[in-house]
Amino acid sequence: MSELPYADLCRWLETQVGMDAAALGAHALRTAVRARSRALRLVDEALYAAHWQADEDERQALLEELLVPETWFFRDGAAFSLWREYLAAKSGRFSARRPARVLCLPCATGEEAWSIAICMREAGLDCGNARVYALDVSRRSLDAAKRGVYRRRSWRGQSLDDWAGHCQPGEPDSFHVAEPLRAMVEFRLGNALDRDLLRANAPYDAVFCRNLLIYLTPAARSGLYGGFAELLVPGGLLFLGHAESLPRELTGFRRHGPADAFAWQHGGSAGVPPARREEPRRAAEAPRRLELARKPAASLAPDTGAPLRKDGVETATGRAAAAVAEPLAEARALADRGSYDDARQLLLEHAARAPLNADLHALLGVVCAARRQEDEAAGHWRRALYLDPGHGESLAHLALLLERQGNQAEAARLRERLARQGAA
Repeated sequence: MSELPYADLCRWLETQVGMDAAALGAHALRTAVRARSRALRLVDEALYAAHWQADEDERQALLEELLVPETWFFRDGAAFSLWREYLAAKSGRFSARRPARVLCLPCATGEEAWSIAICMREAGLDCGNARVYALDVSRRSLDAAKRGVYRRRSWRGQSLDDWAGHCQPGEPDSFHVAEPLRAMVEFRLGNALDRDLLRANAPYDAVFCRNLLIYLTPAARSGLYGGFAELLVPGGLLFLGHAESLPRELTGFRRHGPADAFAWQHGGSAGVPPARREEPRRAAEAPRRLELARKPAASLAPDTGAPLRKDGVETATGRAAAAVAEPLAEARALADRGSYDDARQLLLEHAARAPLNADLHALLGVVCAARRQEDEAAGHWRRALYLDPGHGESLAHLALLLERQGNQAEAARLRERLARQGAA
């Protein structure tokens, strides 16, 4: 297939879906195109390109092929423990006139949305005073979520006896979500960048937006950053994935709860990070409905604080930042899919070429920790903090690791640094 159709595909992903093609990787794009070509019995990929460009249903089908949902009930349990604490603190404050509301995006095949609802049911809420609004761009995933039928692997080794009141046995080795829980969750097809859709049921007490930002273009991420504050009630919680964070320039949010909950609390007011000028061509291509903040979609560079260009001339720092951004995005995608060995190898290769990049070492620490290489993980987080003393994710991760290892004194000092940074 020629380069032009793939360029069109990447541009479509960026402008219509907000996805960063580099985060998916060229291999994933080509594999998806081949799969769809085989399904349509089109032996020539050039024929498939013409079909894809002319048929909207086929564009959705290709998107389905690209999206690989990986989720399970109560994934990353610390986030749900914190959500339970929030509900306990608000006990008795919710009613039919003021129901508890949660936004879950993307919801994939539904396990996260049902987990949120289970916590609400355990807090004494029901469909009369609590709602979960779950969105995803995948029709296939939403169909599975609405069916609410799951195999045991969706619990990743947890005992189903603990959830007998919420999930009932079905066919052998499967179970289905109980009716009282179903009445609390509404699944809808929609793009996370459709601001009108997100605002339709706002304000929310919590937004679960986990492992989405790592797949988005910088412009799309900036658009979501700017919208989080208007979506949440004062004091509401924002949950992100383990490889995600809010930019330091976004005011009005503070880290909240244990480090491994990856939660932020909305303080009641927030400012949007300063926008950078977008390339004219990108601005012309982006549809208005996305309402994205202006930031160059082509720039994948991590926020190093150093200018990428000066007086119209690309700086050496800018070139170095841009060079490491694509492997960072690809490694995050690999890590989110559980391919930690591949993610570590990719990051180590690029660390040899960009040893002074704090974001790279921070992500290496996360990947090494997932592989149970705690000493190596701590080394990378310390390296990130040497390069950037205010690197929030590294402070949080290292503090948590030290606490688990019994080094309470150093962990407390790191938490103090993290608290001072949040108050700044």
